[in-house]
This record gives sequence, C-alpha cells and structure tokens, in this order.
Amino acid sequence: MHRLLVDKRIALADVTFDMILSVNEYLNRLRDAHRFPRRSAIRPEELGGALGRISILEVVPGSPPDFVFRLYGTYISAADGDEMTNRSVREVQPQQYRDMLERHYREMLEAATPIFHEIEVQARNLRATYQRGLFPLSEDDEVINKILSISGWSSAFDRCWQLYIQHP
Repeated sequence: MHRLLVDKRIALADVTFDMILSVNEYLNRLRDAHRFPRRSAIRPEELGGALGRISILEVVPGSPPDFVFRLYGTYISAADGDEMTNRSVREVQPQQYRDMLERHYREMLEAATPIFHEIEVQARNLRATYQRGLFPLSEDDEVINKILSISGWSSAFDRCWQLYIQHP
C-alpha cells in the first residue's frame, strides 16, 4: 500500500509523549474553578519546548463548524512544509488527513473534554505513529470557542510524514 492513515482514540494513560502530558497538567492548573481553561490565561513562556508543537484553532460556528488555525506551531509547520496560521482546516491536504482532523475536532466539541488520539501513517515502506491531545478552551466557561492541539512524534516520523503528504 502506498499510503495509509489509521487513527484511534486513546486514554490519557496511553499517552507516551511527555509534552502532551505536561500541557494536559498545565491546562488543568489553568482551569482553576472553571469548566474549561481560558485562552487568555495561557502564557507562551510557560509552555516551554511544547510551543512549537501546539496549534490553537478558533471554532467558527456553523453546520458543520469550521476550524481556523490562529496559532500554528513552528515545528508542525516545518514538518508540513506549510504555514496554516489564519487558514481554515478545510484547506489542509491531503483530503484523507483533513477529514480525520475535522472529525477529531468535532468529536472533542461533542465530548467537551480533552481527548487523545494515536495516528499511524504509512507511506511506501515506512510506518510511523504520532499522538495528539485536543483541549477545549472557552472565555465564558460555556461555549468552546477555541481548541488547543498538541502533537508528539519522534524524529523517525518526519520522513514518513513527508512521503505521506507529498504523494496523493
């Protein structure tokens, strides 16, 4: 098979990337007595090395909702060879990956709680996995208006990912 993308939802206990776990703990501290952390409470300097692996998306109401990248981590941008800040998830290519992202974002909105996924990518003879945490953010503690996404992967994933996104 030339290209394959498989994803599964995982429990927090199955997350193996320290950066995802650290961001989860950080956002839990920011919640304080609130249901959701506020975007305005997040301090980039407190995220340390995780910042380059973080995206923040604005939730644009609609049916279905749209998701616009307001922050697109530099490490993610380098891996993709693209800059998505201020662009819709609907512009992400390839389509199979975009469809998965939209499904994950809608799933997180419905759950209204952090969710975690493991994604396996195969391109040619290479196979690699990465993990992602999605976290709801809200300024009014009622409506989730932003999503914080953090992805963790090893350097072995980079080559596989490049083959995956470059070949339809």
